[in-house]
This record gives sequence, C-alpha cells and structure tokens, in this order.
Amino acid sequence: MSNITIISGTNREDSYTFKVAQFYHDYVSQKYRDGRVLLADFRELPKDIAFEEVYGKRTHLFEEVIEKYITHSDKFFWIVPEYNGSFAGISKVFIDAVHPKHFYYKKVCLTGVASGRAGNLRGMDHLAMVLQYLRMNVFYNKLPISRVEEVWGEKEPKTEEQKKVIIQQIEEFLKY
Repeated sequence: MSNITIISGTNREDSYTFKVAQFYHDYVSQKYRDGRVLLADFRELPKDIAFEEVYGKRTHLFEEVIEKYITHSDKFFWIVPEYNGSFAGISKVFIDAVHPKHFYYKKVCLTGVASGRAGNLRGMDHLAMVLQYLRMNVFYNKLPISRVEEVWGEKEPKTEEQKKVIIQQIEEFLKY
C-alpha cells in the first residue's frame, strides 16, 4: 500500500492553486484504493521554514510533515503556480529542506496554474529539472491551466472540456 500526495505548491492565501489541488485530491480520492490520498497545503508549512528547516536542522513539526507527505508517498501531483516566470519560491525552499533521498525514484505529475496564457509551462519545466535532479520520474503529460481565473469555478473547471483534459491526465498518471 502506498500513498499519493497532492501538493498545492504555494503558501499564498486564497489561491487558485489550492482550488485546483483540492479538485485533484477529491477526484483521486474517489479513484485510488491502494493507499491514502493526501493534500499537502503549503500554507500550513512552518512560517520560518527558510531559516529553521534547511541545512540539516529540523523541528519536530517539520519532521512530521516530511513523514506524512513525502516519505510514505510513491506518487505526487504537484500543482505549480506561476511566480515571476517560474514556480513559487516556497516549493524550492520545501525541496531544499527535505533530504534528497526522500524523493529518489518516486513519480510526479505536474500541473501548471497561471493567470497568463502559457499556463506556467516555463515554471513546470524549471521544477521538472529540479525534480529530475532528485531522481524523480516526471510524467510526460505536464498540463498547463491558462487564464485560471476565467476557466476555474469555486470547486472545479467551468467547462467540461477542461475537466475532461484534467481527468485524462489524472487517470493516465494513476496507471503510470
């Protein structure tokens, strides 16, 4: 039995990233029966993560985060918001604060979220390079969600077409 972790890759309040991550979590939870499906909300990370959790220091709270969301998960959906043409700094800080061995040989699927028209393609590529360096297997279908404010409702995509594309990505990754 293994877990799947959905990562909401920002600590920004009221983000579309979390709304998208929640949709992924709800859908995967309905489909996946071989373990638990977890939602890692980066708004809940320790506020001093950049100064207290890196370079080998650890608080008990952050050890629990690593254990719960990373150590016992074999697959990850990382919902990646666009920040300044790349991915959110909190994702990089998180990665830097976790020992690389916790990521080795695990699988990850990336979904970009952006207000602009490219759906954070560049940010997904940047994150993919970092994750591949950590020996993770990055799924080929990196899905950009462009103009997220226009295409996303409170809990799900506004169109059946957008929903269909997301569900196809999820189901393909579950078979991967």
